Amino acid sequence: LLLLPAGAVAALTLRSRPWTLDAQLAVIGSAGFAIWSAMSIRWATAPDLAWLATNRAVLACAALLAGIGLGRALTRAPQRFVVGLALAIAPVLAWALASRVVPEVLAPVVDRARLANPLHYANALALLAVFAIPGAASLLARGGRSTTAGASLLAAALATLALTQSRSGVLVAV
Repeated sequence: LLLLPAGAVAALTLRSRPWTLDAQLAVIGSAGFAIWSAMSIRWATAPDLAWLATNRAVLACAALLAGIGLGRALTRAPQRFVVGLALAIAPVLAWALASRVVPEVLAPVVDRARLANPLHYANALALLAVFAIPGAASLLARGGRSTTAGASLLAAALATLALTQSRSGVLVAV
C-alpha cells in the first residue's frame, strides 16, 4: 500500500516523460467513476455498500496512478512488468503441475480430469498460465542465463494450460 502514494506522486510530478493521451483518459475515467461512486452514497438504497464501492474505486484510481508513475519512472517498464508477473505466477504453475505428480500430497481426495489445483477452478488456472506466457517469452528472447528460466517457465505455462483443458484459456492464449 505504500507504493500507491509513491507511484501517484511519481505520476503527477515526473516531468521527464510526457503523459500519453490514453493514460490521461484512463485517469480521468477512473477519477470520474470514483467521484460518481462517492456521490451515489447520497441516493443509494444501501449507502454502506456504496461507500465500499467508493473505497474500491479510489483504491483502483490510486493503483492506476501508481502504475503510470512507475511506468514513467522505470526504463523498459512493460518488459519488467510481464517478467515480474510471470515470475509471480511461477509458484502457482509449479504447484499445479506437482499436484499431478504427487496428488496424494498436493491434490484433494477427489481427482478431476481437468487440472484445477491449487485454485480449484480450471479456467482461472488457465488464465494465470496465459498471463505467464509473455514474460516467459521475454525471458527466453533475452538470451544468456535467462534462457533456461524462460524455457522452463514457458513449458510449465503451456503444460498447465493444456492440462486445464480450458477452451477459453486456449482462445485467450492464441
